[in-house]
Amino acid sequence: MKKVALAVAIAALSGQAMAAEIFDNGTTSASVGGRIGIKTETGAKSDDGMRSDSSRINFGFEHKLSENVTAFAKVEWSYDMQDDEGESFGERLGNIGLAHKTMGTVIVGKQWSAYSDVAGWTDKGLFNGGYAMGIYDGVGGHGTSGMGRADDAIGYRNSFGGLNVSAQYQLSDNGTEDKETFDRENGMQLAVSYDLPMGFSIGATVAETAYKATESKATDGTITKTGFDKDTDSTAQTFAVKYDNNGLYLAATMGSFEYIHEDAKESKGTEVYGQYSLNSVVPGLAVFSGYQILEVDKLASGADSKREEKVFSLGTEYKVGPMLFGLQYSNFDKKNDLGVDVEGDDDVYYATARYYF
Repeated sequence: MKKVALAVAIAALSGQAMAAEIFDNGTTSASVGGRIGIKTETGAKSDDGMRSDSSRINFGFEHKLSENVTAFAKVEWSYDMQDDEGESFGERLGNIGLAHKTMGTVIVGKQWSAYSDVAGWTDKGLFNGGYAMGIYDGVGGHGTSGMGRADDAIGYRNSFGGLNVSAQYQLSDNGTEDKETFDRENGMQLAVSYDLPMGFSIGATVAETAYKATESKATDGTITKTGFDKDTDSTAQTFAVKYDNNGLYLAATMGSFEYIHEDAKESKGTEVYGQYSLNSVVPGLAVFSGYQILEVDKLASGADSKREEKVFSLGTEYKVGPMLFGLQYSNFDKKNDLGVDVEGDDDVYYATARYYF
């Protein structure tokens, strides 16, 4: 049962996981989890005041079908307590699946991508993580592209000794009003990692999403095609290494991309992240630092580009019971497609308080 629970957790959860069990009769169980977060963000040219820090609520359900097989379902919504005008709730996850002790886990619906299982090794900071790896990007957004929380996905995960395998297939998507020019034909991903002794791991991912043109017919019968053509695929290939042992976490990811980052046909990115636990000094205290660089070589228009975006972050977090308190400093260094520095907030300071339940 422990292996089943672990497989379900890997497939359905991300970040600090806490959940309150609301029912369990030995065969069927239900739980509620999530977090309430408040943050402030201050820079030389901006002051966002107090805002919701990606608050969310989820409900999980499990039913033991046999000694080896467990059925499960999960739904999760984001919500913004500070938003008085826009949409307060938004869908984050919604999936069902089967987990077998030895044959692995199959999950269907909106879920965390196979790609993020490895590419997300450096997405551990409080803010601004995963950008250079394109986890929250892609044509039509990370749900349509399948890079982050993938829509319409069928996923499989299993571990064979130290070998971890994640695979994903996305069905077609005819689009909605807000992404009508980004119709997806299909999407495929594979992530493989291997756990070595002493806390070392290596991993790699490949991802490809095919798009089809959106057709619109005018009153005179003229058909216009817009959006991505079926033969124009978005692709990503990444390699990653990490070390996680005795309170020290170090990770690096490197990737090359096509049509993943905004307006970019060809781009490449690198991320490094490190965190050290200071439990021996103050229980629950840790310090961390991260660095990201994204370089765009060619625009979707075909023009060459010298765009470059760098982010350096340094911070600390303190966990006590279900709460997390964090501070983070980030320095942004951006150049446009001509290689000219972009003016803006170079230094941004964040503070957050989160309650996990």
